[in-house]
Amino acid sequence: MKRILGCLFLLMLVPTLSYAVPPPDISSIANKQMGIAAQSMRDFDTNLDGKKDRFDYYERGKLVTIAYDYDQDGKIDEKDTVKNGKVTERHIIKDEKEIFVVKEPGLTDNVKLAK
Repeated sequence: MKRILGCLFLLMLVPTLSYAVPPPDISSIANKQMGIAAQSMRDFDTNLDGKKDRFDYYERGKLVTIAYDYDQDGKIDEKDTVKNGKVTERHIIKDEKEIFVVKEPGLTDNVKLAK
């Protein structure tokens, strides 16, 4: 009789234990194992004309690229690469072709995050 009561007690305890441990976060495990960067993008209308003209791209919560559309034609005119909060490369683009790249140590604009 004691053995039966002990088994019943254990059977009642098992479902309770399964709720105590949260399930694993599958997406974060996949990101770590496969090297997938969690990416996101924010866009802004910096000149308040109703069209988005600045696009900030993030990987794992860090700003990595800022793209600008200065002439409001829906095409990127400048793309800046950001590392450690500073612009390290500036790509000038015309007609969707890169025409000029600035890669020099002196190019260290402080990045101001748009709010």
